[in-house]
Amino acid sequence: MRIKAFIFLTLLLIVGSCIKRPEEEEILPQGGNPVVAECFTNIGCVHCPEAESILASYLQEDTNLLVINYHVGIPLGNDPFYLADSAEINRILEFYFLEGLQGTPGIVFNGTIRYEGVSAAPIWPEIIDSLHDLERAVTMTGEGEYSPDTRSGWIKVYVSGDIESGLYLKGLLLESDIEYQAPNGDTLYDHLVRDIIPDPTGIPVDSEGTYRFDFSLSGEIEAENSEIAVIIQDASTKFIEWAIRFPISELPEPQPGYSFEFHVSDTLLYVPVNLLTTTRLYLENTGTLDDIYLIEVIRDSLADPQWSVSLCREVCLPYLTAYDTIPAGERDTSYTIDFIHWNETDPPGFVIVRITSQGDTSLVDSSKIWVYPQ
Repeated sequence: MRIKAFIFLTLLLIVGSCIKRPEEEEILPQGGNPVVAECFTNIGCVHCPEAESILASYLQEDTNLLVINYHVGIPLGNDPFYLADSAEINRILEFYFLEGLQGTPGIVFNGTIRYEGVSAAPIWPEIIDSLHDLERAVTMTGEGEYSPDTRSGWIKVYVSGDIESGLYLKGLLLESDIEYQAPNGDTLYDHLVRDIIPDPTGIPVDSEGTYRFDFSLSGEIEAENSEIAVIIQDASTKFIEWAIRFPISELPEPQPGYSFEFHVSDTLLYVPVNLLTTTRLYLENTGTLDDIYLIEVIRDSLADPQWSVSLCREVCLPYLTAYDTIPAGERDTSYTIDFIHWNETDPPGFVIVRITSQGDTSLVDSSKIWVYPQ
């Protein structure tokens, strides 16, 4: 499907370049499947304010158009929005313009249709509408939270559809209503990239499922003027399959509650004879309330007395259970499980580590640790 889409977009670019429009006729794209318009701009670019204004005008009628403005280092290398994150911006620029961007503005629609300058602006609405109508192999839904107190939050997206190799997810923190007097006369900036989450490489998508982005806002960014955009893109064809946006002001605040995350450093251990071997527990209170956790080590199939198993915290405890108090947002890594045996012929087995929240006893997690003699 992606090869057909690429051929279609190539033909669209060739045919579309021949279309003429009366200058007085204003045509706005009408919406459909998500379309992403990425604009590469600069404070010294004479025609960039016009390009940004044209793209912004489409948003009046098109709620499924996502506009992303990247500031680059040409023609002026001292563009402060470019210098704030020049290394990551350059990686995006090189991804789209292999031979370099010859002039600004550079416009990229859905990763595959590229223009330099604004001479083709009369046909942009038709390009966008054609992309809206183009069948997609992958879709996304999502949700998120934002805490004004910590100025941080998260976004989770669920990816579904025809998942092929080469897809990746990328998050972008965009801010609007930024006032700055630029040499080209521009004074107000919208949809400006402030951060790329986690980075331009993105998160590989190898299957249907849920993927999470964590974000935080630096002091100069206004939450009420910002949004998180998430796109899923093909690294080879560069085609953007889907996009979704989350205005930060519309994200719900975290509700008081209990939650935790737990894992062990090793789930498979080879234990030499008479040599103490250890795995560490990582337990984090990810909720908004302080909590107490019951830690249980269940020997299950690990034979006794051939194997000695201890739950330790600086010193080993007399029992394989303990209660751990962790404040909200903090992590405890002080617990370990120690194993020792005395004969090479001792049978292998496993233990189960089970964690139960005492604030909400329905919250339980566990991990199995396989242990082999060596």
